[in-house]
Amino acid sequence: MKILDWFFSSSPQSQQPERVVLGITITNDRVLWARLVMNNGGTLSIQGHGRIALPAGVVVGGSIQNPHELVRALLPLRVHHLVPVACALPAHYTQVFKLSVPLEVGRDAEQSIQTAITDYIMHVPEMVPEDAVCEYEIMHNSETHISVHGTLYARSRADAYRLLLGQAGFREIETYSLPASLAHMHGDGAGPYIMLDIGVTETHIALVVGTRVAFIKTVPVGEENLLNTIQSYVHVSPEEARKIYKRYGIMHTHRESALRGALHKALVPITDTIQSIIDTWQDSTYTHQTERGTLSEIVVLGEGAHMKGLLDYLYRTSRLGARHINVWRLFPEIQDLIPEVDWYDALRFAPAIAVALEKIRKNV
Repeated sequence: MKILDWFFSSSPQSQQPERVVLGITITNDRVLWARLVMNNGGTLSIQGHGRIALPAGVVVGGSIQNPHELVRALLPLRVHHLVPVACALPAHYTQVFKLSVPLEVGRDAEQSIQTAITDYIMHVPEMVPEDAVCEYEIMHNSETHISVHGTLYARSRADAYRLLLGQAGFREIETYSLPASLAHMHGDGAGPYIMLDIGVTETHIALVVGTRVAFIKTVPVGEENLLNTIQSYVHVSPEEARKIYKRYGIMHTHRESALRGALHKALVPITDTIQSIIDTWQDSTYTHQTERGTLSEIVVLGEGAHMKGLLDYLYRTSRLGARHINVWRLFPEIQDLIPEVDWYDALRFAPAIAVALEKIRKNV
């Protein structure tokens, strides 16, 4: 029985046919999609993107509560029904692990790794080896041990998403771990760095080493929480709160000092998790096991990434440089391929583009 699905990637070959993939990510209030194309020369481009609003209660906290309504919402995308689909699995469904695997005399290293991962899976709640999909990377070798980082999710979760998309009219469907896909998209072997994906109701905070997620935690703070804080302190409409979020946010010069303090307090779960990652990484044992250098930066993306002053605030609280990752910049000819996209809005499409890129790279 096959237990592990091994990850691999390869360079595009000039003789390969054109590949087209529709990347989809499903959030609490919308579906975001992007259509990616890799031509036979290996050049990537985006040929369309968009969003579909979801009724309240269809998806809650990343969990699909009303599959029938979600299928109905996806029907406008049936014009792409002949295009292979890559769908992001929510970060909640991904288990990140780090193992130190002892090497045994006379035993193959890969066999030792597979045995160690299988033993680990046996101790994961509600997970069995037969239902596990695992991707891993060797981070460090010594004479006695191998340090392995990996991600793990249940195949049954992925099957449920594929079934739902199949009911919406799609044919060739694959699901991918969202944190891993984002790391593969941004990572180039450099790092390590912290990835901050600020969603509508929660934020995913990951430590990325090379192109692998070494740690991830989800905290219940997102754009919606921060907008509600603004509304409660300055008594404005949701539209005005959003303008304040983008124009003033958490800037030190904001005239409403009480609001600034409230936003600082709301962000504490995020900044505390970042500091915990920094403290762990600076531990001499952990650093020795990975030998990947010092933490370099915080990469910020997602629904709530556009709050004014956020990058400066992250720097002041962590002493790490922070920057947005705008995935559209991966495509140099973008201005000729798609309509004008608001820069802040572009941050929202990173997950859809990441999973589409993952599928293209795995099938070239």
